[in-house]
Amino acid sequence: MPFNIIWTEPAKNDLKSLVNYISFDDKETSRRIGGEIFSAVGKLSEFPKRSRLVPELRIYNNINFREIIVSVWRLIFTIINDTILVYAVLDSRQNVSDILSRRLVL
Repeated sequence: MPFNIIWTEPAKNDLKSLVNYISFDDKETSRRIGGEIFSAVGKLSEFPKRSRLVPELRIYNNINFREIIVSVWRLIFTIINDTILVYAVLDSRQNVSDILSRRLVL
């Protein structure tokens, strides 16, 4: 049975900001990357545990959050029953620990 996928508002905003930022230089690339990210999240509906635990959260013993990586972007999510909640789309070149601690209130 496939999992339902729900994008949180912060994750939607992350993706929108990413696509908008890239589109300033190259609209076609921004569409392609946005599509790749959206497609990668869609594939989670079948096998969400084929992802890794978020390393920055493991030091807090938090094993509820997982991630997949698309190019330099990290897609952070959790699994609750039959639902996948997408929490963030982050550029791995940023300080991911700080962003996650602010968003998830560790």
